Amino acid sequence: MGEGDAGRERRTGLRVPAAQLRCGDFDRPGEWWPGIRRAVVDAQVPRALAVHQGARLAFGPVWITGDEVSCGGTALRWAQIQQIEILNGFVAVRAAGRWQV
Repeated sequence: MGEGDAGRERRTGLRVPAAQLRCGDFDRPGEWWPGIRRAVVDAQVPRALAVHQGARLAFGPVWITGDEVSCGGTALRWAQIQQIEILNGFVAVRAAGRWQV
């Protein structure tokens, strides 16, 4: 293991040879993608359906209900929201012609 590999192990707790780390070039996605998709749906759908029953669904500091979305003490009703995007790694909501990050 080279010096760079030791640093990677300390930061992540993993020992993976650098040659095995590839982004965007995975073999046989048709085999593993359905399993990933199924696991995400199984984890998220029950929580999302609860919103329709009046529950609050939290994503870190952001939470939503069937009526509104809120973060940091600011709540907006869904009817006020014009657009939602991820901008520079932050959730940005456009309401009343202004971006609220």
